[in-house]
Amino acid sequence: MKKLSIFLIATIFLTLIYQDISAQKNKGNMHRHEREETELNLTDVQKNKFKEIRFAHQESKIDLDSKLQRNRLEVKKLMSSENLNENELMNLVDNGNKIKGDLHKNRIKMWLELYNVLDDKQKEMWKDRFENLGERNSEFFRNHKRDFMRPDRKLGFKGKPGFEKPEEH
Repeated sequence: MKKLSIFLIATIFLTLIYQDISAQKNKGNMHRHEREETELNLTDVQKNKFKEIRFAHQESKIDLDSKLQRNRLEVKKLMSSENLNENELMNLVDNGNKIKGDLHKNRIKMWLELYNVLDDKQKEMWKDRFENLGERNSEFFRNHKRDFMRPDRKLGFKGKPGFEKPEEH
């Protein structure tokens, strides 16, 4: 009887811990857009406008991504051909860079369109969130610099000789 009661108490305890951990994981997995909506306290009209803007920009991004993939394929074809045309290669590189620039502009346009949907208080929160973005990335690099700059780290192409993990001593 004593063993049974200990078993039941342990089972209940483990179940409660598991539920708490699961709830924390689900909160952490909340989609970024849902977190933004919650943090900014968006109205239903604003939420719908955000969705419309994001869908429009996703369509544009898909088109640009496919153009970029086609461009990369053309570069590969040209590089593997026997007659390498320097002017054609440079034109493909320029076109690829233009597409990458268009992708970046597309992201900025979306940010601005979303920003214009917000009221003044929400705009301040939105700007504060994105102003610190560069600082957070820099802080991440500073904190992990020792991992990137280890003297025993071998540089090379992934999957190629010279990119092996350092031996543990």
